[in-house]
Amino acid sequence: MTKLAFSTLPCEGWSLEEMIQIAKKCGFSAMELREGTNWGISTEMNAKERQVTLQKCEEAEIRISNIGSGVCLTGHEEDQAKLAHFQKVLSLASDLKAAGVRIFLGYFRNRRDEVVPAIHYPQNCEKRTSSL
Repeated sequence: MTKLAFSTLPCEGWSLEEMIQIAKKCGFSAMELREGTNWGISTEMNAKERQVTLQKCEEAEIRISNIGSGVCLTGHEEDQAKLAHFQKVLSLASDLKAAGVRIFLGYFRNRRDEVVPAIHYPQNCEKRTSSL
């Protein structure tokens, strides 16, 4: 049996219950939950809210495949603040038993024809993960 998952990124403003309902209706067995107050889960959730979220997913037999974070690392000083948020997302992912966290590397919000500085991924990733 093929297992399918979907990202809740386009579900801005939906409740967790609505996302679970559509997942079940469409035959999905897992969801990537987008982190943010407009997507039903956030790093601001307390322990009880996290527990209730996990329980709702488990009762519906919907696995939380990963947390979709808005963290985008570019190798510059502003990455420090992003890494602080990333650590909160890691805690959320752990509490929700998610298998991982999605982040972005690069300048995905820029136009393709804009010149942007090069990012040295291996050294930046190594430096970032060693600080966790």
